[in-house]
Amino acid sequence: MKKVFFGGRTLDEDIEMVFTYLEFRNSFQMGYVPYTCFKKRIKYILDIDDYLHIRKIFGHLLTKGFIIKSKNRNTTRYIWNPFSIDEKLLVSSKKQTFN
Repeated sequence: MKKVFFGGRTLDEDIEMVFTYLEFRNSFQMGYVPYTCFKKRIKYILDIDDYLHIRKIFGHLLTKGFIIKSKNRNTTRYIWNPFSIDEKLLVSSKKQTFN
């Protein structure tokens, strides 16, 4: 049984909604930004205030490679990566065959 969160959506549905929005809005052009920018966007997209849920979604996107982490001295910045390694592997594995 899947765990239902806010508004009757599951975590996977929330992740897909955030992914689709960030991809549609070309978030790559924001450049390297702090975590708070992503937090505010996820909060706006899902209309939630639960910071643990927001962090869980952000962490999932980070581990899958859709967000890249860059550390410079004491600051940590993140950038949206629309050309993720996982996405490239997904596309290359779907080869068409013609009869």
